[in-house]
This record gives sequence, C-alpha cells and structure tokens, in this order.
Amino acid sequence: MNNYTVLSSRLGTKLKKSSVGLGTHLFPAERLQRWWLAMMLLFVTVGISLPGQSQNIANYAFTFTNAGSLEDVSTGATDMLVGNFDDTATTVQPIGFDFWFMGVRYTHFSANSNGQVRLHTAASASAIGGSGITTYSSGVVTIAPFAGDNEVNGGIRFKVIGSAPNQKLVIEWREFYVGWSPNLANAGNMQLWLSQNGIIQFAYGAIYNANSTSQSRAIFIASSNTITTAGHVVIGATPTFVPSTTPATNTFAAGSNTSTGSPLIANIGSLNDGERWIYTFTPPPPTASPIDLSFSPVAQSSMTVNWVDNSTSETGFVIVRATDASFTQNVVT
Repeated sequence: MNNYTVLSSRLGTKLKKSSVGLGTHLFPAERLQRWWLAMMLLFVTVGISLPGQSQNIANYAFTFTNAGSLEDVSTGATDMLVGNFDDTATTVQPIGFDFWFMGVRYTHFSANSNGQVRLHTAASASAIGGSGITTYSSGVVTIAPFAGDNEVNGGIRFKVIGSAPNQKLVIEWREFYVGWSPNLANAGNMQLWLSQNGIIQFAYGAIYNANSTSQSRAIFIASSNTITTAGHVVIGATPTFVPSTTPATNTFAAGSNTSTGSPLIANIGSLNDGERWIYTFTPPPPTASPIDLSFSPVAQSSMTVNWVDNSTSETGFVIVRATDASFTQNVVT
C-alpha cells in the first residue's frame, strides 16, 4: 500500500486525463497505475523468495529414500529418442524454466542413452556426446544418475510438470540397464528431476546389470572437476555423497546375460512405486532475505529497484520480472 500511495502521488496528477505509450501499446492513466502496481508486487514476490545458490558442492545436502515413486510421464511427454539406443545423444532441449546450479543459470539440457546429462546456458550450445561419460570435466556440467557405458531399450523422453514457481523437469530413460548387451525387455525406467528451486533428484526403477560379469559405475553431479565442484554417491543400504576430484565407482554383481534381467542391482533397483530409491541434492537456503525493498525513481516507462543486503554469504541477486502473476509472459531475468 505504501508503494501504491507513492506511485499515485507521482503519476496520478500527471496521467489523470492522458495516455502514455509503453512499447507498442497505449495505456490510460488508471490502467498504467495498476500496471506499475502489478509489476512491483511481482518484484517483491521474487525478490524475497529466490533460494541462495551455493558454489561449493559440499553445501548441497544429500538425502535419500527407498520408499519413493517414479513420476508418471506416460502422457504429454516429448520423445527425444524412441527405441533401442547405444551411445546416442539427444539434441539440445529447453528446461522450461531457469535452473540454477552452483551459482549459474541454465536454460537448456541434452542427454545421452548412457544415462548422463549436460546443462546449457543457451539453445545454441553443443549437445552432449553419445559416448559414455565416466568422469568430471573442467568447467563442464555433468549430471549422471549413472556414468559409463549403458543402454536404453525404449528411448528417452522429458516432461515439465507443475506450475511456476514449483515446476519440475523430468527426464526419463525408458528400459535402462547397466551395460549394453543383451537388450533387456524387462528393464525399468530411470529418471532425473530438476526442480525450479534448484533441487536435483535421481529416481530409479528396475535397474539390472545386463552383463554376465560384474560391472563398475559411478553416480555423480559436477559443475567442474575440483573437490568444491563435484561429488559422487557411494551406493549402499545407507548411501553417502562424497565431494571429490575424481568419481569413485560402485561394483554391481553379474547379471543373467539373457533378454530378461536378473537380479536387481542391490540398494538401487526396485520393482514397484512406493519402493523406489531416490537420491536428492538440495542447495542451501539463503541466510537472510534482502530487506527494505523500494522503487525510486518511478518514471513513465522505467523504475529502479532498491533493497538492503541482509546477508553475507550470497554470490549475487537474481531479479525476475514479468507482466503476469504466473511468470509466463514477457519474462526477463
């Protein structure tokens, strides 16, 4: 209300019987006042609610459950690959929202049939390679629910679920298994979830080793290849997350080496929803939100956002504006 009063005093008399051009539209004075008020409310909402983003991987809290469920993306998903694929990559696709990882904003992704994903800052970025990725790379984001040489028998698809500011990108590898031969008809699905609040999650279905010999694979998240930018998961009844310069691998027992996978990989493979293993990586919340938000000066076609820094551990501030409350129209970051 204070902001609205200020705007009224600044704009009310001048625009009472006039119209002002904004872009290609003419706004009557009363509508312009309401427009400015709406814009301010959106600034207030976003300005105080964005999570802080860590630039040290150790600050991401690791949790797990073996009582989760896969997301149902059987309808409304976009197919990137359909059928059996070994060492094949998708094209660069939109995340659907701004995803912040280790202090950087990402808008696009690409995936390969081996179970790895790259994040990109633009649609024009080079897609991930088709070959299996086994380790971290300097200055390159790699998210690997499974690293190494693996395969899908049903392709890869993705879907954005939920609504802003609680959207979630679900990337699903259909009939995914460790190794590449034979093609397992009963293999389950594996999913990667990227949430709008910065949380990363791996969700595992019926995961088998397709090889007749034991196999070793890493599971990790990384924005580079230093101990502060990357870490791997050690699988177990109580899995752990370890920041590291190189990822450690987990060893899986030999599989049946037929078209029917068996046994499930211990402590990660599951048959039923409600029993799925899910790994969660959560960035830290802000230590304190900024205070004393104000807008001055307010002009006919612009305004300046002001606030007081109320914390000491942030790396920066993100301001997002839009012309609708759901943040889908004319969004600028």
